[in-house]
Amino acid sequence: MTSWISSRLLRSRPAEVLIAGVLRTGDDTQRGRLATVVHMKRVWRALVATIVVLSATATSNSLAGTGGWVSAAPAGDDAVVAFEVRGAGNGHGRGLSQWGSYGRALAGQSWQQILDAYYGGTVLGDRSGARVRAWLTALNGAGNTGVVSVGTTAGWAGANGVGSGTGYRSLYAAYTGNNTFTVFGSTTDTGCPGGLAIEVPTVYLQQGASGPSVTSLQRLLAHLGFSPGPIDGQFGQQTAGAVSAFQTANSLTVTGAWSSAEWTRAQELVGDTETSWTPLATGVAGPVRFTTSAAESSAAPGDVLGLCQPNGTIVHYRGAIEFADTSDGRRVINDVGVESYLRGVVPKESPPYWGDGGGGLGMNALRAQAVAARSYGLSQSRRAYAGTCDTSSCQVYGGAATRVSPTSGVRPVEDGRVDQAIVDTAGVVRVWAGTNNLVSTEFSASNGARTAGGVFPAVDDPWDDQPGNPNHVWTRVIDADRIAAAYGLGSANNVVTYRDASSPYDGIWANQVQLGNGASVSAWDFRNEFDLPAPGFELVPIRRTLSGAGTFAFIGDSVGVSVAGETTSPLRVLLEGVHTSQLFDSRGGRPTGGSTDDGQDVAATVPVGTDLVVVELGYNDSPSTMTARINALMQTLRDRGVGRVVWVTVSERRSSTDFAQTNAAIRSAAERWAEMIVIDWHAASADRVGDRWYSDGVHLTASGQAEFAVWLRDWIIEVNSDGYQPARRLGAGEVLRVPVLGVAGVPGAGGGVAGVALNVTAVGPSGPGFLRVWDCAVAEPETSSVNFVAAGAVEPNAVLVPLMPGAGADSGEVCVS
Repeated sequence: MTSWISSRLLRSRPAEVLIAGVLRTGDDTQRGRLATVVHMKRVWRALVATIVVLSATATSNSLAGTGGWVSAAPAGDDAVVAFEVRGAGNGHGRGLSQWGSYGRALAGQSWQQILDAYYGGTVLGDRSGARVRAWLTALNGAGNTGVVSVGTTAGWAGANGVGSGTGYRSLYAAYTGNNTFTVFGSTTDTGCPGGLAIEVPTVYLQQGASGPSVTSLQRLLAHLGFSPGPIDGQFGQQTAGAVSAFQTANSLTVTGAWSSAEWTRAQELVGDTETSWTPLATGVAGPVRFTTSAAESSAAPGDVLGLCQPNGTIVHYRGAIEFADTSDGRRVINDVGVESYLRGVVPKESPPYWGDGGGGLGMNALRAQAVAARSYGLSQSRRAYAGTCDTSSCQVYGGAATRVSPTSGVRPVEDGRVDQAIVDTAGVVRVWAGTNNLVSTEFSASNGARTAGGVFPAVDDPWDDQPGNPNHVWTRVIDADRIAAAYGLGSANNVVTYRDASSPYDGIWANQVQLGNGASVSAWDFRNEFDLPAPGFELVPIRRTLSGAGTFAFIGDSVGVSVAGETTSPLRVLLEGVHTSQLFDSRGGRPTGGSTDDGQDVAATVPVGTDLVVVELGYNDSPSTMTARINALMQTLRDRGVGRVVWVTVSERRSSTDFAQTNAAIRSAAERWAEMIVIDWHAASADRVGDRWYSDGVHLTASGQAEFAVWLRDWIIEVNSDGYQPARRLGAGEVLRVPVLGVAGVPGAGGGVAGVALNVTAVGPSGPGFLRVWDCAVAEPETSSVNFVAAGAVEPNAVLVPLMPGAGADSGEVCVS
């Protein structure tokens, strides 16, 4: 009988011991029967052996490093090809963490306790009845600004006292120069200046179409009172349903498709709703102030003033809207009571559903956010004409509601849970202890495990580590060439993060980036240059390690697209220069077999004699067909003379599909295909840390893409550089020779090594038997090293093998038979 065996010396990370796999059983009569082996990558998952150097004078565990097991590694270099960016948080890290606040609330902390924790040195204060002036940045430099109302509730006035009170459905002011405006109004029509900004597409469209014409169609349907779903340019079932409803309402043939009959009727309807404007006044001094008779705090979100946006949509705002010529150019301002203002801020900063968390405990996160947002908004004085703005540069403010067009349905921004949190904390702010001065209560979406400090004392924040928080910790991969190009460097080999001793901030929040040419950049500048979630990060250089490692191909599905679909994708960046040639072929929805352009089809195009092929497939296959499809793909690759195939397991997170069965098929295939190596992405990403790496249990977040690419790159480097030998049949009486001297930092011949200690495991024998382990330079001993008595057993044993320098051939190898 024969046995499956595998031998491998695994490269360790710093401070880890080396792992060697020596797994074998014997023959039918003396050594036992068929045995299989499992080959594992990391120390904590290994079933294999630790080599310990026994010198003549001392015992040592000095085994860190890399090494060739069978063949020498290809030549490499130390050039930095990329940086793994490991960071924490989303935002600046100062003050309240929104995710941390939610975690604290779920843990039973009150909103007052949450605020005390994040804003050390401050206490509660009161600013009841205050107002906010918010600069609405989307209309910067606008030539005219219009508002719409429900009924005839809109009014206007100019700074020179010219005005008409209320009574208008629509109003707009046109800039004529030098802070002077002409005002137009309509008492009969609801519309925006320049028409309704509604385009009737005059092309045939049906389900499955996409693009700008579909966007126009969706906007038109919403304007006419139908419901096409999201205005996203994708003609799906909801849009088809809206077209059908339009056809029914207009006595057209119901097909769900958009054609000439539909667009002809739509043009008639849009023409019927064009706004008729009347000039109301000229030479009106700014700011022009638009108001409404609808009650600021109690009116429905869609009944307050609707402000026309540049794209034709409407955003409703409580309070008044002002249009003015300022020192910064033309600006539009919302003057509103702070409690009404917060109703458009808090739901944009913290998800309203948090209020339901923990049986209602999550409301304390919303209450804490309301106080922080109130204090922050009132403490700002960004411009003479407005204290704050409506973007994340200040704090996000979305108004009360939105519409796709002036007459379409209302989509509230406000939420009842948020409204209640605002009422529960009405007027409450944070002030500096002993002064009653308002505090600029900065906050971030996430601060990681510890806040940045600065104005407020740094605090540990384990509550920030909440399920669903994608940025408690995060990972990115940045091409070293991008960094070199951005800062005019010859190379990025000497780019590092370092602690700025003069920084007022704590931990990684005090890091700066040293460019290696005597210059440095702030972490903020680096963060903005490379679109990172936060300035709290460290750079980990990834060096090429080896080059000229033969030819390589990658076959993948949508997960593969996310890591290798473009030249700038993380895996391709990480493998720059490693192989003599590389082929990447990934497509969304690709199965292993059973369709066109499937994995087998791609395998048939892999260049003959390719040294290494990585296969990332299985998500789009029925588990019951996986075995046959793997066999077909592997046979195709074998027929093309491929050297080795690394197959990646799939994540088993998605419960709706039996991906465990898929993985079982992948793992079992390695027993049939000697050139196949299985690497376990499921196991590598199955813990809680991996939760942040997935968007839906299969597809990867930005951090997941980086983590998967780095993990896969490590495997590819190891397989290439360690001379991995896949499991193979070993005939009865054959001997496995395992080099141990001069490998991976172990001293060579003459280095004083007296012996090696091995964990040797017989796996899955087909009957009873034993195996022996000895120094290949001497005769095979009579005594056994591992005994096994039953088929299918897994029998490990610690074996000490003396080495006999100077004896026989002095091979420096251990034999297993």
